[in-house]
Amino acid sequence: VTEANASGDAIVGAAVDETGESVEGPFSVDAYCFDGDKVLSEHGDFAEQDGPLAPDGQVTFSASLFGANCPAFVVGVSGYFSE
Repeated sequence: VTEANASGDAIVGAAVDETGESVEGPFSVDAYCFDGDKVLSEHGDFAEQDGPLAPDGQVTFSASLFGANCPAFVVGVSGYFSE
């Protein structure tokens, strides 16, 4: 994840494939909301791009918080390697 920002009722951002290999979508996005060291909620969504992503390629995402309280967060994006 190269950028992630709270924007209204969502966390928006981007991630770059830094594996050195092409990766396949769909690209899953998971956002975890925290208050200190307490996990408040988890929200899943998918990146806007699908299909193959070349090394150093970028995907963008918007993970809805559905009105959840999210004072601090971490975000992860995953895809998979094709054979």
